[in-house]
Amino acid sequence: LHPFGYENFCEEVVKMLLGSDHPARIENCAFAIQTISGTAALRIGAEFLVNELGRTRIYGAEQQPEYVAAIFSKAGFTEFYEYHYFNRYTLSLDIDAMLKDLCEAQEGSVIFLQLCGHNPTGCDPTLTDWERIATIIGKRRLIPFFNSSFQGFVSGDIDIDAWSVRHFASRGIELFCAQTFSTNFSLYSERVGALTIVLSSPHKVNAVKSHLLNTVIPMYGSPPSHGARVVAFILGNRTLNDSLRETIASIASRLKQMRQYLREELERLGAPGTWVHITAQVGNFCFTGFNDVQVQHMRKQHHIYMLNSGGMTISGINPDNVQYVAKAMNRTLQVIPPNYIRKKST
Repeated sequence: LHPFGYENFCEEVVKMLLGSDHPARIENCAFAIQTISGTAALRIGAEFLVNELGRTRIYGAEQQPEYVAAIFSKAGFTEFYEYHYFNRYTLSLDIDAMLKDLCEAQEGSVIFLQLCGHNPTGCDPTLTDWERIATIIGKRRLIPFFNSSFQGFVSGDIDIDAWSVRHFASRGIELFCAQTFSTNFSLYSERVGALTIVLSSPHKVNAVKSHLLNTVIPMYGSPPSHGARVVAFILGNRTLNDSLRETIASIASRLKQMRQYLREELERLGAPGTWVHITAQVGNFCFTGFNDVQVQHMRKQHHIYMLNSGGMTISGINPDNVQYVAKAMNRTLQVIPPNYIRKKST
């Protein structure tokens, strides 16, 4: 393959992210290159920002995967800042604090954002929140760098889950988006990814591609073919595309159902605190509110493994084990009461 990968794949993933009728795509302001999963997409985009635009400062959410900072650091970023994102008392998005931090970010800085299904909090901005975020990023001339790992797994609709990046592009904001198809196409071992870039003018595209080529060739030369051809074939075939969308919708529905089951079990057991956040959070990730001591108790006494932060994956819960999980959580809270009990919500 060409260093930029399988051409049909690149065309289809832009349509998947932006929609086939988005002005940025129709006006040839958007393009994608195939990468070795989302990791390489992040690295290539980061190196371009450092080497060609001279950007070395990035802002990311307080809660985000550790690999993000590592990738940008290896690419040459030297200044790392956090913006507030998650309120540990309400177990929800702290949008006002986030917006305040973005308003204070240095102009021209890179802002790392997650498209949907925020890892690890499960808290996504609302459409109104995204509009406010886009306004600040536009005014401050910040550079949004989206990461798309779970498109479709939040709402069950590929298009709805991509609303944020489509809105940014519609406002003429130049952006980067790292896409991985490991989860929504079940192609983990194939390492299928893409870096999609949206520019303000089609006249910039060839120059940007030229610089990207200088990054890709010495890094890995050419991406693997098989997985990209699978993705392109499915997206380009109406019947298979519809089947994909139905499958993704069913997976998203199951995640929502498991959240509801877990919340109902915890409330039935009378577990201390409120559990509205279980169903208010979205996607596969959930911040339970457990502290590290409670997490250790869950591991040692009940063999339920969570992040030290209290995060858990909803996909690990099913109708056969949800009662056990809820009972374990309740018993843990009885033995180790939470430091802060949230007031009952109406």
